[in-house]
Amino acid sequence: MLIKDKFSITDLEIATGIKSHTIRIWEKRYKLLNPRRGKRNIRYYNINDFRKFLNIATLYHQGLKISKIAQLSRKPLKQKIDEIAKEDLIDIQKNLETTKIKIISSIIELNISELNRIIDETINIYGFETTFEKVLIPVLEKIGLFWQSETICAGQEHLFSNIIRDKIIKLEKENIPADNPRTFLLFLWEDELHEIGLLFARFIIKSYGHKVIYLGQATPIKDVILISQKISEIDYVLTSFVSPMEQCLLKKKIKSLLNSTKKSIIVIGKQAKNLKLEGLPNLYIFVDISDFKNFIANLK
Repeated sequence: MLIKDKFSITDLEIATGIKSHTIRIWEKRYKLLNPRRGKRNIRYYNINDFRKFLNIATLYHQGLKISKIAQLSRKPLKQKIDEIAKEDLIDIQKNLETTKIKIISSIIELNISELNRIIDETINIYGFETTFEKVLIPVLEKIGLFWQSETICAGQEHLFSNIIRDKIIKLEKENIPADNPRTFLLFLWEDELHEIGLLFARFIIKSYGHKVIYLGQATPIKDVILISQKISEIDYVLTSFVSPMEQCLLKKKIKSLLNSTKKSIIVIGKQAKNLKLEGLPNLYIFVDISDFKNFIANLK
């Protein structure tokens, strides 16, 4: 089942991580694909070309030379893919790149059973935290780009997001309490609906035996302040920013939160990447998941 059956060279680049100019060079040198031209003479690829290039990219990311891949016709190309799938997974990075391509293909073709199978298999091999950080989040970012270019619909993005959400909740468990358990209040601002990062933060915090009060999406800030003041054992207030926001507004929100709650504040999410708020006490900013995990692991 397909929402779209015509793909641009940018779609190929997003799906595989192989640059557009490289794809064009391969097309000319090896005749790998057969792009058509639509109205206004714009080049596009049909679904067969798209699937073929995903297979080519899979072999390329596994370390095969493009000159060798180009010699394979459609059937041997598929056979080589099947051979790799049966081999021992030695090179983690190569196999995670392959997994991302398979997941993207399943999302675009709305093959939900295959999508769940690939994710579950990856979790079984590498564990959930590695799968989340190295596969699911990068794919989610690519899916956002596909949505912007109308290669997929919003429903497909929501489908994938909710599969990740369900995996987090299913795998979350109460661990042995830490020697000195801290209490975290987690929330998203009223204009922030991207909950995946917040759920994963809860997963990490609880996995180290700490306590979580979870308010979730679109929480009125007056309620966050009220709860943080009424529950004295709250040590940290954690929030995430994913949606684009002016840096001055983001800084204003964080400073307001610090002054109103009188608690230590943790900010995660990609919008925190360019945030410059040096010198503010009790403020912790994490862009990298592993840094946040190390912070939680080292709480005494």
